[in-house]
Amino acid sequence: MIQVIHEIGPWHLGMDTACKDFCDMAGWTYQQVATQSSYNAAGMTKDISDSMAAKPDVLVTTMPGDGIIDILKEAFNSVPYLAINHAFNDKLVLKEIPGYFAGFTGEIPEISGATVADGVARELIKQGRKTGVIACGNPVPGHEFVGRRVTGMKEAVTKVNAEAGTEFTFEEFDDKSIDLAAAVPIYKSYFRRHGENLGGFSGLGNYPTTAILQAMEELDIPANKFPIATIDTAPASNQAVLDGYVLFIYDNQYYAQAAIPVAQAWHYLERSMYALTRYPTGSILTKDTIGGVIARDEKLYQRAKEAGLVH
Repeated sequence: MIQVIHEIGPWHLGMDTACKDFCDMAGWTYQQVATQSSYNAAGMTKDISDSMAAKPDVLVTTMPGDGIIDILKEAFNSVPYLAINHAFNDKLVLKEIPGYFAGFTGEIPEISGATVADGVARELIKQGRKTGVIACGNPVPGHEFVGRRVTGMKEAVTKVNAEAGTEFTFEEFDDKSIDLAAAVPIYKSYFRRHGENLGGFSGLGNYPTTAILQAMEELDIPANKFPIATIDTAPASNQAVLDGYVLFIYDNQYYAQAAIPVAQAWHYLERSMYALTRYPTGSILTKDTIGGVIARDEKLYQRAKEAGLVH
């Protein structure tokens, strides 16, 4: 089995470990291909093409943008089992690859985005706010899949305004947060520029949230003065939930995102059982529930080290 990762990041370790775990249990061999520091269609097309040349029995990948649909068509016809564990455009896959049968496991980005933005807006209402900027720093402007999260955020803020009579505005900006050293000054300037008109932050993931938290620490801003909700677990975000700086995390359960399609591949190849069409992952982690997930992530990291997946 080969898994092609569209972008190297802290989130992919769970997916890598899940594949390794299942392959070890099933007696399969496992290889990960991860060469892209940031998703681009040409780079991922090459990675999938190179993986096909190795003639795997199972190829697991993602579809973060529709620019790779042609290579996915080739992969479907080339390998016994192709699994797309989440897709930018499920409908496009089913239209262009009508025989695709492995289902889709993972995040629905409009839902994750809407959930965090709605949470921030409703916390501001609890604080007595009716106006203010709900900010969204984007580390990868133009990224199609992340853009769908942003769309969900915008729609959620609009919906809250219509229901509650509030006038929150949503503002997306390029925060450069893949580079923490570059991002922290941007956020410090953002805090100063908006002042009390700033409402809170609708976080797109680990990179923006880490930069926001460091900027708050350097500016001595207290917890929950500007409510934050974010997507994906990470040590800094997890601790910030415990400390009251982050309201909640939308956890995409990356281990499950890979474990489920790999298990379904085994079921198909060994037992002729077809996969579920859609298996969405996602749960909300608050101060009451984050402790168990911190323990989960620590266990996962130790397992990844034992398996030689941490470099």
